[in-house]
Amino acid sequence: MQIVTHLGRLVGAIADLLGTSVWNYDIEVDEVRKLVTATFHGQSTIDGHCEARDAIAQLLRAKSFRRVMVDLTDSVFPRIDSITQFSFAQSLAESFSLGTRVAIVMADSNGPNLDFPETVATNRGVSARTFPDESQAVSWLCG
Repeated sequence: MQIVTHLGRLVGAIADLLGTSVWNYDIEVDEVRKLVTATFHGQSTIDGHCEARDAIAQLLRAKSFRRVMVDLTDSVFPRIDSITQFSFAQSLAESFSLGTRVAIVMADSNGPNLDFPETVATNRGVSARTFPDESQAVSWLCG
């Protein structure tokens, strides 16, 4: 059975009512594959990714999962400097359990090169890789 959690949409709806900023993402929990997926929409911000990281970390701990897929295919990226990439990748290792796998789905031309943050996270015990489509990401995560 698959349980779907729409934390991102709830945060967005509340933020719309309050007139504050919005993080555009959905989070799904796949009980069968033991996988948490965050799908981002529209403008991507580091604050939105930090918010999603924290929500995902809570779900991973609660479910004892170690698989994360981040779908950025519908996101638009601002320029992300190396220090910010380093800090965020390091925060993944601090937030997620050792051995967690993070698959990032993003078309090559859709955003920044993530080789550097992948290496930072992987060197700290959280395996991270970028994939051009969901099927390859799921294969790596569940294989």
